[in-house]
Amino acid sequence: MKNKMKLNLGCGSDLLLDYLNVDIHKPKRSKSNEPVENFNFYQSTVEDLSWIEDGSVSEIRAKDIIDHIHWKDLEKMLFEWNRVSERNGKLFLRDIPDFERSFSQYFKSKRNKEDWEAIQHWVDMLSYEKERFRSKNLIDLPYLKKLLSSCGFRIEKFWYEKSELNLDCIKVN
Repeated sequence: MKNKMKLNLGCGSDLLLDYLNVDIHKPKRSKSNEPVENFNFYQSTVEDLSWIEDGSVSEIRAKDIIDHIHWKDLEKMLFEWNRVSERNGKLFLRDIPDFERSFSQYFKSKRNKEDWEAIQHWVDMLSYEKERFRSKNLIDLPYLKKLLSSCGFRIEKFWYEKSELNLDCIKVN
């Protein structure tokens, strides 16, 4: 049986062995300081995977990327990820800033400098000068659950690390 493809989407320099690492820019070096040439890399956007066959991917990893996709393109991108995923394929989403959680923590807090700075991080990311690193949507868990469900994924597990949301999903259709 042929090994199914595993994707590391929006990888930046966080390249993984045994994955096809995909990013719009090829990094000069890997985060692990291994030569980039030691990794499978494909230069592409994460929204358009038309170069990948339907149902040929067993696993997708996407770290710190959901908020960098324009809100108008999120659903289309998730349908594309569904298209390339095999039935019961895994989708791992990591480090998603949760707008609702961040702001509710702030409003429940004593509104000290640390809490205020956390909110300012959102403002900075929404107006960041470099397009590639700018946040382009405000997402929260309830909306993301609905969006993933409408695109054929089910959340199996979710947790927070600080205010960053992490999800393990499975393709259900």
